[in-house]
Amino acid sequence: MARSWRPHLLVLSSSKRSGWGLIALLLCLFFLNGGRGAFPLLIYQTFSLIHFAFIHKELRGKRSGLEIPLLCLFIFCGLSALAMAFKQWEGIAQWTTLAAHILNFYHFLQIEEETFTDNFLNSLIILSSFYSAFYVTAVVLKLHTPHLLPNENLVFSFLNCGLIAALGRWLEEKKSFSFLFLGCMILIITAQLFLFSRGGFLSLAAGLSLFLLWNWKKALPSVGSIVLFIALAILILPGRNQVITSKFISFQEYTRWTIWQGSFHAFLAKPILGWGLGSFEHAYQQKKLPLESEIGRYAKTTRFAHNEFLDAAVQTGTIGLILIGWILLKIFLDGFSRLKDTKQSGWKPVTLFVSWIMLLTQCLVDFNLHLPILAFLFLFYSANLLRPQPDGEWTLIPGMVWKYLLTVWLVVTSIIGLTHAAVFVADICQSKGAAERASSFYQMAVNLNPADSKSVEKLVSLLPPKESENLLRKATRWNQWNDRLHLQLARSCLVQKKYAEAAQAYQAAIFNNPKFPFYYGELAEIYLFNGQTEAGLSLYQKAVQLEPFYTLAHYRIGQIYSEKGNSKIAQKWFDNVTKISNNHLQPENDYEQRLIAFKP
Repeated sequence: MARSWRPHLLVLSSSKRSGWGLIALLLCLFFLNGGRGAFPLLIYQTFSLIHFAFIHKELRGKRSGLEIPLLCLFIFCGLSALAMAFKQWEGIAQWTTLAAHILNFYHFLQIEEETFTDNFLNSLIILSSFYSAFYVTAVVLKLHTPHLLPNENLVFSFLNCGLIAALGRWLEEKKSFSFLFLGCMILIITAQLFLFSRGGFLSLAAGLSLFLLWNWKKALPSVGSIVLFIALAILILPGRNQVITSKFISFQEYTRWTIWQGSFHAFLAKPILGWGLGSFEHAYQQKKLPLESEIGRYAKTTRFAHNEFLDAAVQTGTIGLILIGWILLKIFLDGFSRLKDTKQSGWKPVTLFVSWIMLLTQCLVDFNLHLPILAFLFLFYSANLLRPQPDGEWTLIPGMVWKYLLTVWLVVTSIIGLTHAAVFVADICQSKGAAERASSFYQMAVNLNPADSKSVEKLVSLLPPKESENLLRKATRWNQWNDRLHLQLARSCLVQKKYAEAAQAYQAAIFNNPKFPFYYGELAEIYLFNGQTEAGLSLYQKAVQLEPFYTLAHYRIGQIYSEKGNSKIAQKWFDNVTKISNNHLQPENDYEQRLIAFKP
């Protein structure tokens, strides 16, 4: 008789061991850059899947009341990601991450032991305190201070969660550990003052305000002490007040407002279905606005809207926003209702609700929930805020189907993992000057995963022009929206004097990134070489419209008018080159350096 498939570690079905597995995943994410990057994200997805599968024979669990919107969102995002396949593959990665998030959400929902919530919050406090001690020590000793998470805004958001957890434990008035939690709060706040994030500070202010609104008599001494400590530290610590003030009043940087405007224009272009899951960067390149105060008006771009709701609107349109709003509204109403029912039961429910609100508040000005560790915390809070559903368990995927889905997912993640391992070895070989050996490993990565554009970009620099062209033609079929691959294909064709093919590749690059002036300039050179003067002139004029400090474009336009015999107009364009040169502009990046570097 055939043996039925069962996970060998079904003993882990005990809620206690399941909870420790989730705490282990939190630790793993913390020490793997918060889950940012291809390899850490792969670890997060694989760990989530295996952990869930070994505990559940089939995809089932207690009802959350969110089955309909979650299922609709998962299917809609899946169709959206598949529709974008062969244009870009970021959507597939986001979809599988969404699947891992849903599994972890239901995993949190299954755990009924009260001690798990305490253990999870304590783990969060310990991690936040550990990082704070590490960071403050490095600052005091003037050592290099690397972030364990991708940037200071995301670190601040994580520390906010640890601070609120410590504050909640402090307010519980458990005398045995009260001063320990007080010390953790002081340590975390000190680190936050050195890191400082506007969005993180605003979300912290919202969280502390909620504590006061809930029970101001008991919370006021603690919250007031935190505010007073922050105010005194800002005044005492050297340079902190100037740094913090400048962050709030500086508008000459790449401001959130400019990003939001461009993102909103992208949303208006496709308001119903959106541009597709994983397509924000492509959409933003189409619709981004210039920074008039910069030398390079279109030098800077972004992969995120710095507002999670606007980001979702661009990618999934109004349909996605409605489903996300449905989910968040249900959690908010359940959480608020549970707070009213448990007002006399301690500060833990308040801590969970406040932390959930803080993460949502920072979503308005940052991309914090794109980071798996912060999304993981958001799932933990959400699962603890929802009311238990009276109608028992649900089964979405039977055990046999779940078995095959698990197998397919593990095969895919194995291929991606081997791809990244090959690229890692190739990078080491190239750094040591072993170009031929590096080329073989890059080729292995491309063969394993032809959709991995980064492997292709690294490999083509080591190949002869003809081989590069063949590889890039295949790569652009897998990644049709990648303008960098089209650019490399164009240059590879140029080396071989295939001007018509090069022009087609440049046109594809311009289609995918129409605000990049150098594509127009390089294509214009082909037209001028082939005697297509008007076409070349038009492209250089377009480049100047995008970037007024593009000196080569001014000079070429002057040359074209000079050859036409129109010396007065030609001289105006030549004078522009002189004026730009006499301004003694100071470029801040390679893009701006390329704009003003030309000398006639």
